[in-house]
Amino acid sequence: MRVARSIIGSYPKNPKLAKIQSKYLLGKVDKERYEKELKTWTSKVFSLAKEINAEYTTDGLLRWDDVVDVTFSFLRGASKGPLIRFYDNNFYYRKPIIESKISKDDEKLLEAMSFSRQVKHETGCSSKLKATFLGPFSYYKLSEDKHYKSPESLMENYANVVAEVIDDLKGVADAVEIHEPSIFEKKIKGELVTKLPEIYSPISSTKMEKHLISYFEMNHLERITDFLSIKADYHGIDLSENLTKVAKIYPHLNGVRLIAGVLNTRNTKMEKVSSINKVVNNLAKHGAKEVILSNSSLMDFIPEIIAIKKIKLLDKVGDKN
Repeated sequence: MRVARSIIGSYPKNPKLAKIQSKYLLGKVDKERYEKELKTWTSKVFSLAKEINAEYTTDGLLRWDDVVDVTFSFLRGASKGPLIRFYDNNFYYRKPIIESKISKDDEKLLEAMSFSRQVKHETGCSSKLKATFLGPFSYYKLSEDKHYKSPESLMENYANVVAEVIDDLKGVADAVEIHEPSIFEKKIKGELVTKLPEIYSPISSTKMEKHLISYFEMNHLERITDFLSIKADYHGIDLSENLTKVAKIYPHLNGVRLIAGVLNTRNTKMEKVSSINKVVNNLAKHGAKEVILSNSSLMDFIPEIIAIKKIKLLDKVGDKN
C-alpha cells in the first residue's frame, strides 16, 4: 500500500498578517505591501510541505478568512451576511446570503492561485498545489437561500459553477480539494445525501484531480457509502475525531484511495507516531488502495506552533519512522 503525505485546508493565520490584511481591505495599505507580507507567510506553508516531502499541499488559505470566505472569490449572486459559528468550533464565518442565481466570477481566485503557485516555485516546494472549495452540500447547509426553490436546485447550480472554475484553474492548480463537513452532521435529511453522486456529476466530470474531504465526527456512519459513491480521485475521512468508530469505518475502505486525517487539528494534544503507524497498518490490513496522511481538518482552531509540530509528525510515520 502506497503511503504519502499532504497538508489540507487552512493554516493558522499569523496576527501580523491579519493586521496587514485588515488595513489593506480598508485601503490603508497598498497591494504591494500586503502581498509582500502574504508572500512571507505563504512561503512558510510551502516550506513546511517541502520539509515533510508532502505530495500535495494547499496555500494555507491565508488570503481568506476561512473556507466559506473562499466562495466569494469565484462566484456572484451571494453577499456576506452575519457572523455565524462554524459548526461547534471556536471561530465564526460570514454566512453567504444567496439573493440571485449564482454564477462564475473567478478572477480573484485565479489571481490568488497564480500568486501562490509563483510563491511555491520560489520556495522550491515540489508538492502539487491544491485549490480549495466548499462542496455543494456544505455550501447549501452553511448559506441562507433567498432565491432557489429547493436545496437540490441550489446545489446543482453551485456544482456547475465550481466545475467551470475548476476548468479555469488548469495550469494554475494541480488538484482541487472539495470540503464536505456537513455530510455526516446530525439532523441532515438522508435523501439529500443520496442525491449527491448525481449532483456532483459536473465536478466529477472535470479533468482536474479531485480530493473529496470530510471532517469532524461522523454522526451518521451509514452515510459513508454515499460519501464514497461520489466520484473523486481520493476520499478524505477524519479518523482522529472518530477513534471510537474506526473499527466500523475500516471495512468500508477496501480498494479506496484514502486521505487519512490522522492529526486532530481541533486540539493541542500531540499524537504519538506509534499510534499513527498503527492506523496505517490497519488501513493496509483492510485493503486501502493508497493512503495520503494529513491533518484531519482546518487548522484555524490551533496556534501556528502546534500546527507545525503536528504536521512534522507525518515525516516520522511509516517508512520514515
